[in-house]
Amino acid sequence: MSHFVVGSQPQPINQGLDQIPQPGQGVPQTTHAPQGVQPAQIAQIQQQGRQVTGQQPLRSLGPTISTSTQALQQATAQWQRTLPPQGSMPKTIGVTMPPSGQTVQLDGKMVEHEINALPGNQRQDAVRDMPRVLQERVDSGHRVWEGVSNGTLHGPASLEDVRDLMTFLLAKGMEKGDGFSEGAFNISDPDHRLRDFLDSSPEVYQRPSSHIEGFQQAPGGSHRGIDVRGNVTLPYGKATLLYGGINAGVQGMGENRLFLKTEEHGCRLSSRWTPNRDPNMHPDRPARFGDIGQFLGHATGFFRTVLRGISGGRLFPNAKDSRKERMPGDVSKDFKAILKGLDRSGKAEIAGILRQNDPLATSQGIRVMVANLNEALARQDLDQPTREAMQHLSSKLSTRFDHLDVRIGNEVVLSQDELAGPAPQQAVNGAMRAAVNSLLTIPDRAHFTPDKVESFVQQLGKIGTRLDRAGGGDETSAMIRTALEQVTANLTPDQRTQLQDILTAPQCREAMAAINDVMAFGGENLGPMNPTARNSASQIAHKISHAYLGLCSQAGLPDEALPRAPRQAMDLIKPILVRAGSDAFLSTAQTSANQEHARQIQQGGQQVGLMRLDTIRPLIGRGVVALGDHMQSIARGQVDHEQISRFFATELGHDVRTPQKGEPAGLGEQFVKDFFRNGISVNGQHFGGQGSGISETAKREALQAFIDAAGGLPSAQQIARVAHQGLMGMMSQACMRDPGLNPLFMDFSMHGGTVQNAVSPNTGQPASMMLSVITHGDSVAVHCETNTQKVNDVDGNDQVGSNLSLNFTIQGAGSDDPVVRLDDWDALFSSCPN
Repeated sequence: MSHFVVGSQPQPINQGLDQIPQPGQGVPQTTHAPQGVQPAQIAQIQQQGRQVTGQQPLRSLGPTISTSTQALQQATAQWQRTLPPQGSMPKTIGVTMPPSGQTVQLDGKMVEHEINALPGNQRQDAVRDMPRVLQERVDSGHRVWEGVSNGTLHGPASLEDVRDLMTFLLAKGMEKGDGFSEGAFNISDPDHRLRDFLDSSPEVYQRPSSHIEGFQQAPGGSHRGIDVRGNVTLPYGKATLLYGGINAGVQGMGENRLFLKTEEHGCRLSSRWTPNRDPNMHPDRPARFGDIGQFLGHATGFFRTVLRGISGGRLFPNAKDSRKERMPGDVSKDFKAILKGLDRSGKAEIAGILRQNDPLATSQGIRVMVANLNEALARQDLDQPTREAMQHLSSKLSTRFDHLDVRIGNEVVLSQDELAGPAPQQAVNGAMRAAVNSLLTIPDRAHFTPDKVESFVQQLGKIGTRLDRAGGGDETSAMIRTALEQVTANLTPDQRTQLQDILTAPQCREAMAAINDVMAFGGENLGPMNPTARNSASQIAHKISHAYLGLCSQAGLPDEALPRAPRQAMDLIKPILVRAGSDAFLSTAQTSANQEHARQIQQGGQQVGLMRLDTIRPLIGRGVVALGDHMQSIARGQVDHEQISRFFATELGHDVRTPQKGEPAGLGEQFVKDFFRNGISVNGQHFGGQGSGISETAKREALQAFIDAAGGLPSAQQIARVAHQGLMGMMSQACMRDPGLNPLFMDFSMHGGTVQNAVSPNTGQPASMMLSVITHGDSVAVHCETNTQKVNDVDGNDQVGSNLSLNFTIQGAGSDDPVVRLDDWDALFSSCPN
């Protein structure tokens, strides 16, 4: 049986320098930069930072990446890199939505209460396990909804079913840009199947409710409650689910729907006062002692709600992301202003049209308001000011909300198609609507604060993430165009002017310039990342830029060049793209998990040694993977990852400071030989590789072109000291020194057969080593890779392959004291049938 073994993957350093220093290393022990730093100190501080990160032991820079054979666990390890210390939840957690496989970022606070309820010594492990737990709940919630919807699941509904269903619904809301920490759902429920399933819970009881009161008077419209208990809690620590049917034909509703809302306290002791009790329901679940506390808590919450209404929201205000079924205050204010104007001018007939069916009632809302506005706007006797005011409100509603025919207020509305798994176009439409609305809430560019810029870029990032797996360039361009046309179709002239002002604000254009920089560097300037995640982040950056430029065009702005991106703009967009890329990677890894075994078997019959590592790893995952008969297995833990990493870091740190023969007048002799043999890529452009038979003039020109691309001779000299075929010897030495890798390396070395090398993407020819560098400021990221297969001419004998790679960064390149930071390394040995 043949095996793959993975080498070390030191954890990428995504933290700022203020999070890394250890006592005694010469960097002030503060969590914030000192005030009043003078320009003369900046170079010294930068050098101190390079020394700290370059000299820091690998153990203190973070645990090494998981070597699990399961792609899902590998993806979870990628997510773990963002974890803050001491078990606190990260801001978001990526999950994939069934059945589409689209990545959604769930709010970490959804489950923070569960972590805080654990003993302190259990919290860190629980945080690390939470991505798996949330994914399982979302998957389970989808299965519940799917089974109920197709009639194969009837109950009884368990408390876990209720929790998972609400987790799934929250994820669906976040998928379309309608997430919230407190709010309500208004979802399609043909034949009341979901209501009936929830009614089957042994914990259900009927209860009074102040929500959508008009629907409670219909048969089967009474509201119900299900209180969770024990180890089961609802998202955001809520303790009860309130739900009730919205019947077709009642209050003008055209279809059967279901209202759902999670609340902090149950209401079992109020059951006897339930209006219009449903006689078809089984008896309320028995009362318990704990219901007293729940009743008092509910009464207090209701009192706060009353005070909130009386004070106009100044007391006990709703959460910023509240998505309740109440009419939004600004919409109600605009509507009342129109009515007041009509009343003053004596236009009672038009005012009567707007007032019919009472749009401001708790069960009517936006759906009735839109219908009334449309009827009034169809009249020919409207004066221009009244028409403009009504059109402005109508435009605001159509731009801000979807599902206007069934919407009551600001709740999350989901159709059957959306619940089943929205097409990417639907998700992009929702995210685009949220992005445009985030700008329309800003009065002018002076109020476009960094947090609002971040929110706007995050919304565009959701679009990019949804499109990351949707198809090619033409397809994604068409989807962005369709979303833009739909969202901007009803903008008023004032709204277009407002968008123009915000989109051309310096802070917005600088953020987009930083996005373009990420595109130009292929994501390398985001810092160390999983290669697949980095590629996704770069692709998402491209789609963000596409969406921004399309929005500018729809707003009537000319195509103008972007400014240079300042550091603060890159600092703002970098975590957004790192998170988006990591979540896209998580989605890919989870989607492929079920196919992994088949892919491993398929790889067993291929010449893996002739493939690139970034092609192989996404297919086979990390760890030891059995494929054939030749290579021998090694037990997990036999490879000393940290010892090998220290060896690389020490050797590279020494070499980058040690002049080679030929310096300082030129480049090192060893590098020059390899330069004309294989060449080197700088920022995506290939230099060298022409062979040594060219003229001396041509050689000097080729080397000078590399020096210029590398940022000058000092930087080029330091690159030349470490980026040459001597790295192959260093990697071989590391394999021979390690007790775990030594048998595999020696087996490959002693095996007979003709040596064949992988084809370089730069030259199209086999290359014994491929070298590339990316420059960014005073840092140079170096990647080297060698992929070799020994092909035996004798039938029945195995072929063996070796794949080695090394990634490191020269910090302070070109300075007198550069520092090398090891980013990752990988070693893979394989065999396949001849």
